[in-house]
Amino acid sequence: MCCSYAEQNVVPTKSSGHVTAGFWGCICLGGAIALAETPPRMDFAGYCEILEVMLPHINALFGEGHNLHFAQDNATIHTSRATRAWFAAHPQFVLLPWPPHSPDLNPIEHVWAFMAREWDSRNEGTKEELQAHVREIWGVLERRPDIIRSFVSNMRDRLQAVIDTDGGYTKY
Repeated sequence: MCCSYAEQNVVPTKSSGHVTAGFWGCICLGGAIALAETPPRMDFAGYCEILEVMLPHINALFGEGHNLHFAQDNATIHTSRATRAWFAAHPQFVLLPWPPHSPDLNPIEHVWAFMAREWDSRNEGTKEELQAHVREIWGVLERRPDIIRSFVSNMRDRLQAVIDTDGGYTKY
């Protein structure tokens, strides 16, 4: 009797060999604030943990009690009950209303694009090598706040462009 799952009938597959890692970054007009590694599948609990990692950096930079406008898209981890509760417990964060399907409006997307342009392909063989490379490029942003400032400072123009096109495409 022949079985399709018998060893002689199964062809092993190979993984792509690519090493991956996820990161979450926090920026402001003053520059890069914090970078945190994310799990492969982020959920609301992981996101709230990252917010806790970010909090001391924010407080050190701005002091406690200042109102800070915070941008995030409408991903389910950003709008979950637990995440909303986290922000309710931290009223210094004023969440900006964010239109759906508009990642081009968020300055962090320009940061990730910058990092991709600066990428020096080294064929990282391990996750640790990849993480170190990401942190190296983030370090450039930490040392050059003018780069981040250029992404954040034109927010008003980008928002106005979206308004002018009734939510359509913009040059940004």
